[in-house]
Order: sequence, then C-alpha cells, then structure tokens
Amino acid sequence: MSQPHIILIDGNNGLYRFYHTRPPLVKNGARVETAISFVNNVRRYAEGAIIGEAEQVITVYDADGPTFRHEMTDAYKADREGMPDELASQELLSKEMLSALGFAWLEKKGIEADDTLGMLANHYANQGYRVSIVTSDKDMHQLIDENISIYNAQAKVMRNRQETIDKFGVPPEHIAELLALQGDGIDGIDGVPGVGPKTAAEWLNEYGSLQAVVDNAHEIKGRGAKGLRETLDEIPLYLKLTQLRDDPVFLTEDDLYLVENTARNPALIKVIETRYDIYIDKGPAPTKKKIASPPKAPEPEETQGSLF
Repeated sequence: MSQPHIILIDGNNGLYRFYHTRPPLVKNGARVETAISFVNNVRRYAEGAIIGEAEQVITVYDADGPTFRHEMTDAYKADREGMPDELASQELLSKEMLSALGFAWLEKKGIEADDTLGMLANHYANQGYRVSIVTSDKDMHQLIDENISIYNAQAKVMRNRQETIDKFGVPPEHIAELLALQGDGIDGIDGVPGVGPKTAAEWLNEYGSLQAVVDNAHEIKGRGAKGLRETLDEIPLYLKLTQLRDDPVFLTEDDLYLVENTARNPALIKVIETRYDIYIDKGPAPTKKKIASPPKAPEPEETQGSLF
C-alpha cells in the first residue's frame, strides 16, 4: 500500500508569486486576480493534478504582527517593506475563498508560516504520512528527511536530500547553519562578512558543523576568515534566527481541528460571488480521506521552554 500523502502550501510565498505574474483584475472596485489564481492553484493540488493525490491540502499563512524572532533582535526583517495594500486585501479574500470551498488553512499568532509548516510537516510525518511542502523558500529545505520533501512550483522541482545537496552544497541538517554563516539580507541577518554560500558550504563540509567551524575559527584561512573571527559572538543569534521551530508539540488541538475538519459553505460561496461578481464554485472540493485523530501532544519539558 502506498504511503498516504499530505500537501502543505506556503500561502504567502504563493500569493507573492501570483501577485507578480498576473495582470491586475478589478471586480466591483477590488483587485481579485491574485486571490483567484492562488485558490485555483490550491484546487489543482487538491485534485492531484500537480504532485499527485493527497489525503489533505493545507495552506499556511503568516499571521499579522511581530514574531518571536522580532523579540530576539530589532534588525530582524527591519528593512523589509510591508505587504502592498492591494495584495493584503487579496490575502484576506483568499482565506475567505478557501474557507468557503472547504479547503483547510492555518495561521498562528507570533509564529511565522515557515515554523507552522515545519510543525505540521513533522506532525504528519510522525504519523506515517509522506509530506510535500510547496514553497520556494530556501529556509524550508532544513525540514527535508525521508518523509518530507520540498516542491518548488516555479522550478517545477521536487527536492529531497540529494537535490538539496546538489542545490546548496550541504544536506538539509546544515541548511540553517549555512544561512547563519552566509546571512540573509532580506531577513536582516548579517551573517559573516565576506562569506557567501560557497565558502559557508566549504567550511561546513570540512569541519562537519557550525559549532566545529566556530571552535576552529583560529586556524581557518582565506576569504571570510577574518570576518568569522570578528563575528563569533553574533553567530549563535544568527543560527537561532535561521533555525525553524518545528516541534509539533506547539500545535494545539484547535490548530489540528481547524485543518482536519473543513466543509464547503455554499452560503459563503454565494456571498463572495455576489460581492465581487466572480464565479468560484466549480463543484465540491475533492473528497478527503479521514485523517485519524492524532494522539495528544506531550507536555513540553521544562528545559524546552515556550515559543515566547
């Protein structure tokens, strides 16, 4: 019997992709093209038309407001522009459309979509599911293991362990360390001056871990070596910022209920279609197989602490 399949979709990643590739469409005074394209894409995944059939398709969004990473440093995403108003309104519309059509979606306050995707991926992988995460975000490759894969919709590539090594020069378990060394300007993570992805990968492959790179910083020579020694105190913070908090223990019973108990809402479909003069009802969402109720998550140990 084939392994059951769950598809997780990075909602914000997908919305931005359609926002930048679709011509504007205004209906009753509101932009709708991104929401329509995104939701139609979710439907195609649910129909098994892109990466095969799945028991469930779940879209995950960033929640509004700061996250635990913003509490670590004011520099985190400080220079990133906010979501354009014409996209923010369509993000809300996409959620409304997904709910109306019976498709699951989730967001968690104070937690980024990347972390929530990781929690869900590990939750279902632990139950024996094969999990595909639809995203082009390089951070997400740290989640890859024998049960979790990353599908890049733009490149139309499914990445597992070897594909990650081929792409980034390191295996999934070193992706967060790679990003800590090379930095991520978009997220306000400086990284080590003079170190790019190639040097970072070389160091990690030679020494085996970021901790070993730090421990042997005194003997490293060549490009970036001086910058490494000058930023040893900052590297632990960079790693905390690049590591996903993906422990499923942080999923609540309410979270799982929301994503595992969905139903079409014909009245809401009618409201949306009337309000925007659009047609979204293409028939019932594909029948989902019953997902077994998960065992109650264990209480976090005292040493594990809280997300906040």
